[in-house]
Amino acid sequence: MLSKEESKDFLNSILGIDDCFKKFEQNKVQLLSDIAYSFMHAIPFQTVHAINVPPDARHVPTFDEIKSSMMTRQGGSCYSMNYFLREVLVSIGYQVDYTGTLAFGIDNFHLTLIIRSLVQFGDSHFLDISTSLPTWRVIPLDFNEASPVYKQGFLEYKLSRKDNNTISLFTKRNYPENTDKEKDKWYLFYDICLTPCTIDDFTANLQSLYVDPYYCKFPFLLQVRAVIMSNERLVAIKDKEFIYENDKDELVTKPILTNDELRSILLKYFPQMYKFNSNIVELINIEN
Repeated sequence: MLSKEESKDFLNSILGIDDCFKKFEQNKVQLLSDIAYSFMHAIPFQTVHAINVPPDARHVPTFDEIKSSMMTRQGGSCYSMNYFLREVLVSIGYQVDYTGTLAFGIDNFHLTLIIRSLVQFGDSHFLDISTSLPTWRVIPLDFNEASPVYKQGFLEYKLSRKDNNTISLFTKRNYPENTDKEKDKWYLFYDICLTPCTIDDFTANLQSLYVDPYYCKFPFLLQVRAVIMSNERLVAIKDKEFIYENDKDELVTKPILTNDELRSILLKYFPQMYKFNSNIVELINIEN
């Protein structure tokens, strides 16, 4: 769905990665890591697009809609981000399968990627650049029971083999001492199905998420959320809260008190999303 020239242009002009085809031949592992890292620093996860579609016109976004959002750095849903990234990678030369996860009690709720034959023929690596967490690492799936524990800033995460066809992702987050959130407890983030799926199968399963505001516990159509990485630290808007990672590797949450404060956050961290969706301030409506 993406030509080689379109992918080259995206990597160069949006992610700042040049000579992608040459780098693929030289070291495709390093190139993949660079793409995942740069993607999460340039393209935000966000729910604004879906919320802004009139209720009677809501639908799972088409690939052309997704491409437009990514090429203008507006970002999009987890589905949009991993869908687009897979098409970029395939056009460069990677072998990439889609796979679904069980999250919020719903099968195929979240789209993820498995990279095939990356280091040697027949191997498998896991990648998800749309967790809203700093998970840009490409993780080998050749472990017997559990992966090593990976750490990135406030986040620790690991994969554990649940059965022959399922791997579970667990996360643990670091918070300041003065919060009531548990710091040292592992939480199941989602279960990954290792059987590949087609994008059409996955899309059919997402219709309700994009149409029904009360389809699941995640307030996809009810609450503005946006997440991006800045200098390897998470920055996020969660309705009327500003979430950020401090220099102690702690995840801090504070209320956004005024519309002017919200605008400042949007302009600093989410300028393209704000440029193309100027009603975000009204959607959140801090001062109401």
